[in-house]
Amino acid sequence: MNQEQKNGTSKAMELLKAIVSGDAEMEDGLAELRSDGIVSLEDALTVLKQEVKVDQLVDGPRPDFQALRRSPSEREVSSIEHVVPEVPFLLGGTLYEPQDITRFNGQELHFFTSPNADRMLAVDDRDTMADWLQYEYFDRYRDISKAAEFRVVPGATWFEHDYLQGAALFSHKDRGYQRLSQISMGLFAGDWNDKISSFSMRAIGVVQLSDAYYYYGPFWYYVVPAGTPYAEVLSLTPYGWNDRASSVGCW
Repeated sequence: MNQEQKNGTSKAMELLKAIVSGDAEMEDGLAELRSDGIVSLEDALTVLKQEVKVDQLVDGPRPDFQALRRSPSEREVSSIEHVVPEVPFLLGGTLYEPQDITRFNGQELHFFTSPNADRMLAVDDRDTMADWLQYEYFDRYRDISKAAEFRVVPGATWFEHDYLQGAALFSHKDRGYQRLSQISMGLFAGDWNDKISSFSMRAIGVVQLSDAYYYYGPFWYYVVPAGTPYAEVLSLTPYGWNDRASSVGCW
């Protein structure tokens, strides 16, 4: 187990913590990459794809980070009502109690958490969210010698009930479902929209949930350290995301 797994964090997560604490900006992380000679994350990922053929994520299609910058309409944003979680959240340098989330109704907030975290990290800017996700994706795989190869099929499995119970829905890495209302749970069981309560991860780093179709958000992300072979979230209730997802993805 490497140091990142012991701490349940990574350099990318430490950068995000500093950003939401008001101690850093996304530009600080990008400047560090440029100091290593990396001008563009897109260009760097293309080079990885050309040079490295051992990891399915690098060698396959990448998540569309630019699509995450698309903002919903003013009407859609004004109708946002956040669900009160069980854990506090850090936003703009302020730690808010769970019930404070209702103060942000009518505003987009996007949440991140990681194993053993006692709070969620909240971002209210889509460009910052998209830039950080791309940074985290690249940081996870730029040193391919540290990327473990697992004899499992990488992906996420979402479950109907807590504790990985009930009907199950699987997605391969770098894939997802952009409209869960079109995914059947089985004969006479309805569809998967607003039905996800827990999930497991195998050989992937990020699970994404959105409470709108087509990944419009708001979003909630679960991020695990590089080299984590398996992880699970046994209940989404503490984060205010039980029975809420309308689109999901993983990478």
